[in-house]
Amino acid sequence: QHVVQAEAQVDALDAKAPDGGAVVLREHTVTVVDRFMMLVYAENFGAAFSFLASAPAWLRHLLFVTISLVACVAMTWTLWRGRMESVLSTYAIAAVLGGAAGNLFDRLRFHAVVDFVYNFVIVGGETHGWRVWNIADAGITVGIIAIAIEHADDPGAGRAAVELMLSVIVGASVPA
Repeated sequence: QHVVQAEAQVDALDAKAPDGGAVVLREHTVTVVDRFMMLVYAENFGAAFSFLASAPAWLRHLLFVTISLVACVAMTWTLWRGRMESVLSTYAIAAVLGGAAGNLFDRLRFHAVVDFVYNFVIVGGETHGWRVWNIADAGITVGIIAIAIEHADDPGAGRAAVELMLSVIVGASVPA
């Protein structure tokens, strides 16, 4: 019964496809952890928080590829120079770089980012889920969190670092 409810949640994601967001193909779902995680196949044509979801497809593709490519080059240059504040900074930037490169590869090959992990919980008979994500998204997220933790004693620097990474990678900004 709970798997059916989770599958209904995946069906609900299908209804969101016309806005330029993720398209989930219902026939490609596998339950990994009952009542918590499914593998799905989703093509995400937008970016985080539906950024530019209503823009023309050619503009989204050009903008996201260009931003990702510039970000990858900048992070590669930063790592190559080897002037990082700490080992944590090195790993954090490497994680963000890996995630950005993975999503860039998807955009170049498929004109969309392929997402496949869907997490959800069932509370009171209702399914509550998070957006479908991929391993590249996890690398970006963990890297940004590591940078924020490293700069926790200087909130201004930590916030600036997180805002910069978010703006370069996904075109979003951290709310005040």
